Parts: sequence; structure tokens; C-alpha cells
Amino acid sequence: MIRENQYDIHKYNEIEIPAELDNAVKKGLEMGNRLCDKKRKRKNVVKWVSVAAAVVVACSIVVSNPVLAAKIPIIGHVFEKLQNDYSYQGDYSAVATPLQEEAATKETTSKGLKEIDNSESKMTKDSVYTKESAGVTVSLSEVYCNDQAIYIAMTMESKEGFPDTLTDEKGTVTMQLETAEKYSFNPTIQKELRLVEGKILDDKTFAGILRISFDEINIDDSEYVQTVEIPESFNMNLSISRIIGMKAEPEIIDVGKTEEEIEAMSDEEWEKFMNESFPADYYDFPSKYTDYWYDGNWDYEIALSIDNSRTQVVEINTINEDGVGIASVEKTPFEIRLNETYPDGGYDYFPVALDARGEILPYGSDGNVNIFAIQDRDVSTIYVYICNYDEYMDEIKGYYYSEDYKQKKAEKSFKQLLDERAVYSTEVTFEK
Repeated sequence: MIRENQYDIHKYNEIEIPAELDNAVKKGLEMGNRLCDKKRKRKNVVKWVSVAAAVVVACSIVVSNPVLAAKIPIIGHVFEKLQNDYSYQGDYSAVATPLQEEAATKETTSKGLKEIDNSESKMTKDSVYTKESAGVTVSLSEVYCNDQAIYIAMTMESKEGFPDTLTDEKGTVTMQLETAEKYSFNPTIQKELRLVEGKILDDKTFAGILRISFDEINIDDSEYVQTVEIPESFNMNLSISRIIGMKAEPEIIDVGKTEEEIEAMSDEEWEKFMNESFPADYYDFPSKYTDYWYDGNWDYEIALSIDNSRTQVVEINTINEDGVGIASVEKTPFEIRLNETYPDGGYDYFPVALDARGEILPYGSDGNVNIFAIQDRDVSTIYVYICNYDEYMDEIKGYYYSEDYKQKKAEKSFKQLLDERAVYSTEVTFEK
């Protein structure tokens, strides 16, 4: 499911298309947006990966040059360098803990790991937070943990240099990590596909921030599925087995269909079309058509403590006649989280939050639609709505993202439309 987040529909909505892009590229972006909306509820994500890949190419045309680093030390300053452009924007450098290396390092030998203090050794050295494998050195730099998520700042350095990598309009790159994670409070070893959002600093160096939501690590299914409490302090064992990047110019296969023909397909026709139009390995993940990757072994142990001193919780506890509502809203300096109430798991509903000015709050980069990034918005008061999923995706959302919204807003704002169409709404005010 994480693969779907890589082509998140909200990212497409926020893409600014420069005037110099030709009509074909603009049409491709619009087509991808509509198709992603139409097919998003399908359980099998690979059925529309090909369409997303076409949109990825259009995005790579928008911005192709990586952001070069200022010549300052990056280790220990990753948060400082990235925090103003990060999805969950904020001053992490003021609250993060640097990961200090121990005096002794560990040297990789054919017989395993041994402690050494010989700085003259010519063998590859691994330290507590720096590990080299498959020609890529991954260094964990700083960490911050609030009661919503773990944030880890890291760098990746490739001996051979990274291939040309997909960037968005701000020069942001998203790497993916296949991980195995063990937390001291949870007996379950979790295998995950994590997203690391950051920048290509030069052709050999990537710096990024890994966010791990608590919602993803508090489930123990070793015997039966249960939620476990996360203590104020705990240890994390992080093992990375694969690093995946997205090519700036993936290989695109001409499917020989127009937008209108694809839109008109039934579910059965769509599935048949996707199965017959692409090579069998096109749906592999990672895919040689769209991705590059490194298989290796990068292992770390991190001690974490939760900072809850900056979190506000506002109790709401209201529902509509169908049992849809909000239990509470939590705010940290970096994110706002909705704790919704649904009668049936919430699959038929979609939450939206507006800032104090009535503008949509951005969703975070990890695809959790009940968590919003604060960034530089005024969130002294927010407006929370829950909509019917299909109605929001097919009708309501397009009103806000339409090219003439500024004109339409004079007669009816997006907030006013949501006031009319949402199945549930509430206003939340936070203390300053």
C-alpha cells in the first residue's frame, strides 16, 4: 500500500504547472489525476501504476535539476538544512537530539564485527550510526520523537553516484526503504516500506528525513492482533535491506489508448487492458522501468524518548446521527491529527481540515489522511470536515483545485461548500 502513497493524489493536486509546459504534458497530468481518483479504491495498486508512471514523467519535466548543497557540514545539521522544505515543516533543529558516535568503531571482517580503535585501518569501518553496504553509506544524524511519530534525519552517500532521480517542483526527492523494525515495547518484528523525504545534495549525496507514525508501530500481531502502549522511553532496532529511488526518466510503454477510452472502461475491461498492455515484470516492485535500488544491510539501534511537552489535545466527542464524528484533535508543532469516530471503519468517508483562513491544510508525505502538516499555516483555529469519500473525490475536491477557484470563491468559498456538503463538521481552537 505504501507504493500507492508514492503517487499520492494530493501531490498531483498541488503541482504547479509552469506556463512553458506544452499542452500535452498538462493534459497528461490532468489525466493521471482523474485516473488515480477513479481507481484509488481498487485494492490492487499495480493496476494503475503504469498511469502513475506516465504522470511521474510529466513531473520530472517540471523540475529536473537537483538542489545543490551549500558547502557546510551536513552530518548533525540535516534537520536544519531540510526542515523549511519538509512536508511536516518546523524547527526540528531546536528540539532534536544529535546521535553521537561512540569512541570505538566496529570494523567489518569476514568473521563478523569486532571492536577496533585503529584509525589507520584500511578496511571498511562501520560505526554505531554509520553503516556501509552495497557501495552506499547510510548515516543517522539526529532524532526527534513526539507523541505522534519518530523523526530520523539521515544521509546516504553512494560511491558510484546516484542515477538521475525524480524530483518534485521544489527539488524534493523521496527515497524508499525496505526495513525490518523491532521496538522494545512490541514483540512483533515489523517489515515495512518507509518513505524518506529529502534532497539530492550532489550526485553522490542524499539527505532526508524518515517519519514513522506511532499508528504503524503499536500493533502486536505475534499471537493475536492487539494495540500496545508506547512507553515514554524505548529502544528501536532498525534494519534496512533495500534502498529504492525513482528514476527521473522512467521507461514508458505506449498503451495505444486515449483518455476517453480509458475512462469509459468497465472494471473488467480495465483489468484486461492492464494485463495485456504491459510486460509481466512491469508490475514488479521495485520495477526496472521506473526505479533503481541497492540491496544491502544497514543495521542500527536507537534509544528514543517521547517529547509530549509541546502537544495539545482538544477533546471533541461529537458524532452525527450515523455515528460519524471526531473524538479528539491533537496538535504538535509539526502536525495535527484527527481521531475520528466511524461506525464501520471509515472506508466510505474522507476527512478534510482547513486552516484559520479557510484553506486546505496539506496532508503529510506518508499518506495518512487523518494527519495534516502545519507548515507555516495559521492553525489557531481549524475547521474539520468529514465527507462521503466518493462525493469528495468526484465532486467536492475539484471545486477547490479548479483553475477558476479564485473567481468562484467570491460567490462561494470552499469552506462554504464543505459546510453544505460534509456529513460532519466541527471547529477547533487551540491555545496559543
